[in-house]
Amino acid sequence: MLEYEELRIRVRQVGPGRYLVLANGPAAAADVITVDPDLATHRDQLNNLIQIELGHEPMGAEHVTTSLRDLGRQVYDLLLSGPIADCVEESQRRVRRQDQERGLRLRFDLPPELRKQLLDHYLDSLARFIKLDREAFLRHYYAYAYIRILQALGAYGFRGFYERKAHFLQSVPYALKNLRWLLQHVRLPIPLPALMDAFKGMLASEKLQSLATDADNLVVRIFSFSFHQGFPKDESGNGGGFVFDGRSLPNPGREERFKTLTGKDAPVIDYLNQEDSVHQFLASVLTLVDSSISNYQQRGFKNLMVSFGCTGGQHRSVFLAEQLAKRLRTRDGLEVAVRHLELEKLGKRKALQ
Repeated sequence: MLEYEELRIRVRQVGPGRYLVLANGPAAAADVITVDPDLATHRDQLNNLIQIELGHEPMGAEHVTTSLRDLGRQVYDLLLSGPIADCVEESQRRVRRQDQERGLRLRFDLPPELRKQLLDHYLDSLARFIKLDREAFLRHYYAYAYIRILQALGAYGFRGFYERKAHFLQSVPYALKNLRWLLQHVRLPIPLPALMDAFKGMLASEKLQSLATDADNLVVRIFSFSFHQGFPKDESGNGGGFVFDGRSLPNPGREERFKTLTGKDAPVIDYLNQEDSVHQFLASVLTLVDSSISNYQQRGFKNLMVSFGCTGGQHRSVFLAEQLAKRLRTRDGLEVAVRHLELEKLGKRKALQ
């Protein structure tokens, strides 16, 4: 049987039509994407393919299967582009290097808002072809959602607890999160008190709760930026977070040997690590950020933003962001995403040259 490594892709809404995408597995990445709530072009292409398949429209020069594959690639590129696509490819390479017989499996954790958007889109499309009683459909739809979760939990439990395949147990918290949402938001057309009590027992199980992974972690987003280019935008809708000014620290950019390097390169790291003022600055930052993290976790908050600025956004701010991320990644209950805004711009400019 083919074994898989998993790349977990979590999606969280951070604003109207905007989502934070976090990928963790053999490789890691983070990105913010915009999803148009009315993807008219893609929907029209799909509807046209359905009409061709039903014989209502001429075939055309390209086979339906080829057109459908191309459409799927367009949608894939929309949702998994930039850093996330690079992360998927890098994960595949790393898995293959370790074992040619192993594969890569993507596991998505989508927020309820995006699931509902997808469901509404499917129902709108279906209503174009058949008479659809949406209310009646939804009364029965969620019963099937319960059945699917039971199937998944049965498979996870058997493969994980009995066959000792530990990676299957990593999926249990995600299934429990979906189950909790159903219990809180859905009423089935017939009462099933015994089954509902069994579900509640699963959610209360200490053994299952001990399997908790990063499903409900606090996401700490760390940015480096240039003060000349403006502050990073907070996509979470919370209005921003910490902003630390690194311009008081020694500037490697003033020395010719460092001008083409960044705060991720070893010579710059060594240079800044030799400065006592840098360590004092980082210690103060950690004190403030640690205090907020503890408070946010106690209150169940899901997003914290920390930004470091310097003159050019290339050396000091990058170094500080990387150092904070390195320290926070050793802590439980956190998911850390780092973006270097000026380095991203530099990379795009080089790609165009």
